[in-house]
Amino acid sequence: MKKILYITLSILFFTLSLPPVNWGFLSFVAFVPLFLFARESSFLSALTAGILTGLAYFGLLFYWIASYTPAGGAVIIGGLTVYFGLYLAVTGYFLKRSKDIWFDWLFPGAFWLSLKWLIGFWKP
Repeated sequence: MKKILYITLSILFFTLSLPPVNWGFLSFVAFVPLFLFARESSFLSALTAGILTGLAYFGLLFYWIASYTPAGGAVIIGGLTVYFGLYLAVTGYFLKRSKDIWFDWLFPGAFWLSLKWLIGFWKP
């Protein structure tokens, strides 16, 4: 039950950070319940939780693209959802094995930033 609450809280925080509510400050804490979930779960359940959360978040964020071009919306929402799920699963894998509080605090942000930096160099 606690794990479902973690996922629900993250989806709620991510959703409320978008317009029309536009409480952007919630996006800074929306990952915390997901990290707690990933630390207590297996790689596969963290991947599934990340995909569900990403699907809810990106589906709400990019619904307008899917309304104009369904194939484009599916590619964008699907790609970002898988990326979100893999990020959470890999982060959970390392957080479970960590014994250092500094690693727990710094790794998720540093890993996210590193992935974004690498994506910036990718040119199809």
